[in-house]
Amino acid sequence: MSHTMSNATQFDYSAEFNTAFNEFKTIRAEESRVSKCGGEFIIVENVTRRLENRSQTCHRRFKNDLDRLCQTHWLRHNSMQPPTMQLEALKGYRCIFYILIEIGAPSKIDVFRENGLSDNKLPIDMATLKTKIRARDFETYFDIFFKAQLAWCPVQFELGMREKYFDRIMPVLEKTEIKPHRDGRGPRKNTASLYSIEVPEEMVGPTLQRKMASARFKRQGDPSQGYRYRFALKQFEFEKISHFRNEANMFQHLRDKDGMVQYLGWYQGLETDGEGKRREYHNIVLELGDSDLYTAIRKLEPPVSPKEILSFWQAMFGISEALASIYKLQFGGVVYNTWHADIKPENILRVDNRFKLADPGEAYIQLSNADNRRQVARVTGGTRTYGAPEKAAYLDGKSAQEPSVTQTSDVWSLGCVFSIAATYVVLGPQGVLIYDRVRRAGLLEKTGETSDTFHNNGAVLSEVIEWHEYLRAVARKTDMYTADVLNMVDQNMLVAAPDKRFTASQVRDWFKGRLERSPIAIEEVPNRIENLLQAIELQIELEYEQHSGIKRHDTIIVPNRPASRNAQVSTEPDFKSQKELLDQGIRPTAHRPARGNSPNPPTLALVMPSDQATSTQKYSDYRYNQDYASERFGGHHSRIQSPLGNTIVQVPPPRTAVTMWEVMEVLEEHGHGRRLTSFLGKKKRVSVRGKAAWKTDSLTEHLDERLETEFRKRDIVYLVDNGTSMKPHWKHAKFILEGLVWRSLGYDENGMELCFTDPDTPPAAFIKESRKQDVSTFSEAMKLAKPSSDDKKTMIVPELARIINDYTKAMLSKRHPKKKTIIVLTDGVWSGMNIRNTLDEHLRAVFQLLRDLHKDLPVRNNLHSQAQEDIGTIRPITIQFVRFGTDKEGYERLRHLDDDMTNYGCPDLIDTEPADGDVYKMFLGSLCDDIDRQQTMLEPARTMVTSPSSISGSMPAGPLSREPTQEREHSFHRDCRVQEASPLSLDPQELSTSHYDTHSTQGQVLPLRLPPPRHGTVPVPLRSENYPQQQPPMTAVPWGLPTESGHDQNSTHPRGEAPYVYRHYFNPS
Repeated sequence: MSHTMSNATQFDYSAEFNTAFNEFKTIRAEESRVSKCGGEFIIVENVTRRLENRSQTCHRRFKNDLDRLCQTHWLRHNSMQPPTMQLEALKGYRCIFYILIEIGAPSKIDVFRENGLSDNKLPIDMATLKTKIRARDFETYFDIFFKAQLAWCPVQFELGMREKYFDRIMPVLEKTEIKPHRDGRGPRKNTASLYSIEVPEEMVGPTLQRKMASARFKRQGDPSQGYRYRFALKQFEFEKISHFRNEANMFQHLRDKDGMVQYLGWYQGLETDGEGKRREYHNIVLELGDSDLYTAIRKLEPPVSPKEILSFWQAMFGISEALASIYKLQFGGVVYNTWHADIKPENILRVDNRFKLADPGEAYIQLSNADNRRQVARVTGGTRTYGAPEKAAYLDGKSAQEPSVTQTSDVWSLGCVFSIAATYVVLGPQGVLIYDRVRRAGLLEKTGETSDTFHNNGAVLSEVIEWHEYLRAVARKTDMYTADVLNMVDQNMLVAAPDKRFTASQVRDWFKGRLERSPIAIEEVPNRIENLLQAIELQIELEYEQHSGIKRHDTIIVPNRPASRNAQVSTEPDFKSQKELLDQGIRPTAHRPARGNSPNPPTLALVMPSDQATSTQKYSDYRYNQDYASERFGGHHSRIQSPLGNTIVQVPPPRTAVTMWEVMEVLEEHGHGRRLTSFLGKKKRVSVRGKAAWKTDSLTEHLDERLETEFRKRDIVYLVDNGTSMKPHWKHAKFILEGLVWRSLGYDENGMELCFTDPDTPPAAFIKESRKQDVSTFSEAMKLAKPSSDDKKTMIVPELARIINDYTKAMLSKRHPKKKTIIVLTDGVWSGMNIRNTLDEHLRAVFQLLRDLHKDLPVRNNLHSQAQEDIGTIRPITIQFVRFGTDKEGYERLRHLDDDMTNYGCPDLIDTEPADGDVYKMFLGSLCDDIDRQQTMLEPARTMVTSPSSISGSMPAGPLSREPTQEREHSFHRDCRVQEASPLSLDPQELSTSHYDTHSTQGQVLPLRLPPPRHGTVPVPLRSENYPQQQPPMTAVPWGLPTESGHDQNSTHPRGEAPYVYRHYFNPS
């Protein structure tokens, strides 16, 4: 007994509590967040989860850190008595306990338990607190507890929430106002303000999480590394409570309708306004849309192919289904009729690639008649432009009489939407602007009033009917749907008499029947053109504009143009001149089907005419000099003739590739020194045939001089892809990086950078510029950044954007930064990049910004500005990909970036080289056109030399292979299959180790003879990779050339022109 008491008294409970308390404070600080309104809140769930673990400092007598706090707060003062509360008794009172620990009164937890003041009673008002807690020594803690409790009881977002929270903290981390725009006329005024909000995952209830799974995302750079949920928040001032109640009730009635934007709940609370005053607001929480229909029409290029047009009208069919779904509602077996009353493009939201109806703030519900007669109701809401004729007098303010309208008033409004949609399909976004001007001109001429409605004096506006005739006349021959939709709109929707219009159900049924008829032909577009269109397509904007209600994707930042180029917001519709239209970039296309994984990726780049070519020139086949083949890689330069026959590209003679295996042999001999005169240290090497295969001759010395010259005033940044897909290649990537770093030490005077694609990479792995660097520093960084095995999906764009932004920001501030070469080690998989063209669009924006910064303006009449710089020549930023693995999608993605970006008017600043390829090309491929075009031959695999003495020795005869231990060390296995040279598929650069028989007793290289081409059929690409191509040769397919009239041969009308009869109404310029 005495021995036990001795142990109890010897244990230092005060020290143990102090340690536990300090660790608790650390956890509390790390799980603290600040809401957008400025209030602090704690993620209590995370605090409890972490305290229920045992830290390294926790004594073994305690179950976990929470148990240690529970016991030691009592035992530090009463070590001879058992604790009054066990860990199990804290259930339901943990938040209370945390608050008491924070304010220094943990011993009062018993008093709170005795009075039933549990966690679910938080926040506790002051009157209750003073009534229930009568401990004398707690009087000094009332005010402290009252204030501290708010951080520990933030509001939980739940599905169907209906609460008044007043002073409680709303856990909203981001709150961005959405201001819907129409053309250049600025934000629309509404009865409520609309916001995009972000809420931590832990503060979203499980039911709401399941319902809104698509709203979950992770913000790059968030120090908490936690997931968030995005919602829309519609906020009403207290004076607009009637509007709030009507809309909340309507959403409540329509909450189960699939075609409506999902209603999640409402709450009432206090917020600080812009003047610092606490004001009461009513808030409706909704599903957040990507954009509204009007914004989609204004920002996306229209559908072109039959598949795209069909997909677009199927989306419009979804809107008619949504309206029909709310046409009649049942509650408790009783049928009600519904009027939406405000259908317009801005109230049609795109959510997860489908359209939904939104904003039923003007909606009305009425008990249905017993008979089938069309029912009328007094519905006053709506927008003047899209309102039915029977509502015109009231909406125009010409009559105070509230209109009695049938449900077909919504059908009229939907007909107006379809009219605009048809204009968009046929004429594009500019056509929609012209259509608006046409209606305005027609109404001004007829009534002298400024309006853009679709009717005049109770009848359909004649210009609308004539405009539809024009659309039918100029629609593409491949468009089998738009004309029929317009017929239905004219005959059954935009009809003056309400009882002659279709009902919402009839519109839905018509669409369903029409879309099921006349299926499109399967082969209406050649696969070659389909692939090229998909490669050109810009499906994603990197950051969506908030004023249109689009979700932000925070993976990257789109580089901004210089301030001098930023246009002010216009107060008029932005008609564009022909020059402005031609100068602007290609925009995304609406409803282009997602490109699948083609089994035969295209091997040809798109052939574009040169500036000197006339519109009547014909494309010719690629041809190249027969001497190229007959000389068997002789010493002279070969020539490649362009498709237009007016450009001769000089191709340097091929040479033997210098692989990283050879570079690392010298590294093994010389160690991690900072400089060598040459890659190969001027050593000779004897081939298996007994003859000198190569030596460091004048060509190699020339390449070393080029290397030193190019990087003398250029920064080098290494970006390593450490997504899960790179895990099998990691040892090989580490091996390659060590060689590259070793060779580039000393070239970059202020040191190199190393960064990684995974945002969760330990910060210690990132290396900043420093004059004191060596290879071992980078090797250790690669160990820290090793990919995880838990399916880490990364994308390259965020970190690449950060690197490039460093340069562009410096240019904008006139600091004249050093040029950059970014060397990216990757397999090209980038599984976190859900939309394949994300990087395309970013790089195109970057190149355009670089042109602006360097005044690289289009040349007119061969006159150059004195300040003009050709970024294709000065190469301020270049990107060199080093490719690992044989993933086909990754290969094709990198090939596309290397070969096809020039088709978009981008300078050739990107190159790709396989990881077992030429080291000189890894450094100079993106900088020097001649080295980029030069063919290199890979020699057979040979034993990796590990001792200095063996470097200069001759290579052994017989089978050529590395030792198994070396294969494991570098995690790089060469294919040992024999492939015969095919006249159709073999390219000099494709002669990788996979073309040799490493098990042959001869131990010799297969003949490097390039067979003569088949005339006019085998184009010689300016670049190619050692990736097997099994598909037959393809001949370049010409695009539709413009005729003398300026029309596209593949189109039946000049896109974007207004009908001749309307041109006297306005001046498009």
